[in-house]
Amino acid sequence: MNKEYSDKQRALETANRKADLSNLYEQERKYANAATKEGQAKLADIRRQIASLKEEEVKDNLKAEHEARKEAIEQEILDNKTKYKKLNEDLEAEKNAMLASALDFAKKANRSLLDSQNEIANSLAGIIRNFDVQTTNLIASGLDKLEQLLTSYQERMNSLTLTPNVQFGTPTGSYGYGYSSAAPVTINDYGDKILSGTDEIQDYGKELVTGALNAMRG
Repeated sequence: MNKEYSDKQRALETANRKADLSNLYEQERKYANAATKEGQAKLADIRRQIASLKEEEVKDNLKAEHEARKEAIEQEILDNKTKYKKLNEDLEAEKNAMLASALDFAKKANRSLLDSQNEIANSLAGIIRNFDVQTTNLIASGLDKLEQLLTSYQERMNSLTLTPNVQFGTPTGSYGYGYSSAAPVTINDYGDKILSGTDEIQDYGKELVTGALNAMRG
C-alpha cells in the first residue's frame, strides 16, 4: 500500500514539474532578448526556477533509484529467506525420511533376527525330538534283538541232550547223573569253553540266561 501511494505521488510530482518547466521554458524564450533591467531580472528569476526544478528532478530520480535498489535488495533478502526456509524444510523432510527408513530397516532386521532365532530354535527342537525318537527306537530295537538272541540261545541250549535233562530258563527232569556225567561238552562256537559234567553245564547256562535277563531289565 505505501509503495503504491509513493509511486502515485512521485508520478504526480513529476507531471507537475514537467508542466512547470514547460511554462518556464516558454517564459525564458519570451524574456531571452529583454533589454530592460526589469526584463533581465525576470529572465534571471525564470532561469533560477528552471535550475531549481532540474535539481529537484535529479534528486527525485536519485531517490527513486535508491528506493528501487533498496526494494530490490529487500526482495532479494526475502527471496533468500524463502529459499533458505524451503531448503531447511527440504532438509528436515529428508532427515525425517531417512530416520523413518532407518527405523523401518531396524524393525525389519529385528523381525528377521527373531524369525531366524525362532527357526533355529524350532530346528534344534526338531533335531532333539528326532534324536529322542531315534534313540528310543534304537534302544527298543536293541532290546528286541537281545530278546531274540536270548530266545535263540535258550533254544540252542535246550536242544542239547544232557544227563540229567536240563531246560535252560525252566529246569525240568531228574538229576540222576548216570554214566555220562563227566563227558566234556563244547558250549560256544569257538570251542574255547569246555565244561566237564552236567553240573558245570547247568550252572553255566543258568548264568548266561540270568545275565541276559538282567541286561534286558536294566
